[in-house]
Amino acid sequence: MDTTTSSNVEGYSKFLGYAPSVPLAVVGLLLYIVAGAGLIFMTCKHGGRWMLAMPIAVCCYAVGIALRFAVRASPANLMIYVFCNFFTSLSPCGMIAAEYVLLGRLSQYLRSDDFLFISSRNITRVFVTSDVLTFLVQAGGGGIMVMESMRKIGEKLFLVGLILQLISFAIFTIMFLRMLLLIRSRRTAVWGQDRREDRMNDWRVLAAGMTISCIGVLVRSFYRVAEISGGYDSQLSHTEGYFWALDALPLFIAVVVYIPLWPGRFITDSPGFKGVEMKPGADSQQSILYTR
Repeated sequence: MDTTTSSNVEGYSKFLGYAPSVPLAVVGLLLYIVAGAGLIFMTCKHGGRWMLAMPIAVCCYAVGIALRFAVRASPANLMIYVFCNFFTSLSPCGMIAAEYVLLGRLSQYLRSDDFLFISSRNITRVFVTSDVLTFLVQAGGGGIMVMESMRKIGEKLFLVGLILQLISFAIFTIMFLRMLLLIRSRRTAVWGQDRREDRMNDWRVLAAGMTISCIGVLVRSFYRVAEISGGYDSQLSHTEGYFWALDALPLFIAVVVYIPLWPGRFITDSPGFKGVEMKPGADSQQSILYTR
């Protein structure tokens, strides 16, 4: 469909390059509301308030989807588009921050700091700090982009933020997977400590869920980098299907996986629970588990 024909479509937004689909927005909004409610419920039931950044981010992303209705109703309103783009573009930073915190907690629980590039205490500081910085860079770029005369500069700044975020999360994912592989090969007792438990109480299931979540975030990150690299006038940017398939869907999978696998069920908040500790002189194959 050419630009002239597209612009005659009801609700067509020149900022998005298409008229937002109402059915897709309804489905997307409902799914994210359910996901956000589910994560909040699991937080209240099982603890793990250190993961609160995720349900908050999910709710903010839902706001971004809801604003697509407003964009369609007032397609010429720049500020509505800006807020819509702000929520859908920057909310994932909160989801990513939660992943960073989770790895630190999981590493402490398994006493596997020696398998990380940096200690678990510093993971949150280093990666969350990088997440905040990339958030600020993206927010700054997004703010500049609304000025027509500085749009290109804003795009480049926004792209820099996305690339830095992608690099940071890719390094994080590699470190996480490396930790799992080393635990499996060098600390078999820790790897299989929950083998007699119900599968949904096995920490390895949580690790599998986190792996799926990381893949979802990476898919979305690569998409956003490719989208902005091509410019806001590119086919990738002006095709709504790509947004739902490569942004909203991967992120939904990344967060919804934690509803049945809420980290608070596996990693207790109780100060009396210290997780796995290696027995003195037992090398890396033996471990004991402290309980409440």
